[in-house]
Amino acid sequence: MADQEGKEHERLDQQADDAETMERLREEIENLPVSEHVMYMMHSLSTLAIGRLGLTADTADRRDLDQARLAIDAFRALLGTLEQVLPAGELSAHRGMLSQLQLAYAGAAGKDDTVAKDDSSDAASGPLPTGEDDAAAPAKKPAAPKKPAAPKKTSTSKKKSTATKKKSTAAKKTSKPGKSS
Repeated sequence: MADQEGKEHERLDQQADDAETMERLREEIENLPVSEHVMYMMHSLSTLAIGRLGLTADTADRRDLDQARLAIDAFRALLGTLEQVLPAGELSAHRGMLSQLQLAYAGAAGKDDTVAKDDSSDAASGPLPTGEDDAAAPAKKPAAPKKPAAPKKTSTSKKKSTATKKKSTAAKKTSKPGKSS
């Protein structure tokens, strides 16, 4: 019976310790700036995204690309809210993390597409099924050509403006001798 009383006393002490710990945590949370909370949320989201990508043997059983994408999108949205308040160094680190998550997602989604195409070509059941991953893949491909296209437009407009200047200079030279004659 003394043994049961000892266990009960330990349980009550543990509950009191847990209550004290919870109270301290609550006070700390109340005193933290909101930006710190958002960064903690971003850390949590990045950890969830990595786990849901299932890139390691430990996380392969939790692979869920839809959930990974949601976590990455939420991370990106929260990063956008912190752009005005974070120092440049921290912002750069978080942007780097976002880039790594996006690349990892693209790689994981690409592997799923390759597996799906290999499986369906073996089945000889007709055309490949289309899904969200198939719809997302073409949207990513046009993004790369857009970057080189912008400099081409500006260089073309510079060429045009240079050509226009040459024409106007030539017209002025032509008109000056005509006025003096």
